[in-house]
Amino acid sequence: MFRIIAITFVLIASILSVLAAPATELEKRKTYNGKATWYVAGLGACGDWDDGKSNNVVALSRLRWFSGANCQQWVSIEANGQSTYALVRDECEGCEVDHIDLSEAAFQALADLEVGELNNVKWHFMPRGFEPW
Repeated sequence: MFRIIAITFVLIASILSVLAAPATELEKRKTYNGKATWYVAGLGACGDWDDGKSNNVVALSRLRWFSGANCQQWVSIEANGQSTYALVRDECEGCEVDHIDLSEAAFQALADLEVGELNNVKWHFMPRGFEPW
């Protein structure tokens, strides 16, 4: 009985460690397709930065967050025939895997806030060290 419990524990721990691993460089080259919503940015899960309304920031789903490994990573976002960049500064607890939550400024680069939600949003990570402006 102890052996079955030990094997089950090791199996669950292995699965959880794979799910929590940071994105590989190949994953970061992938283009994701999901929806985008907006929120009032402030002090996000990356800590140390209070982003306010004027900064282009993005909150990633828990499944793309990777325990904060993607903090300070720029993301390129396309929707509605428009494009913008946003900096990962937060985690979106209620977002599905490829759903991104944008600051007001980032969302307004793609559509009016009144729209509330955009579908068919394409986004991908930019290389580390990338600076859009």
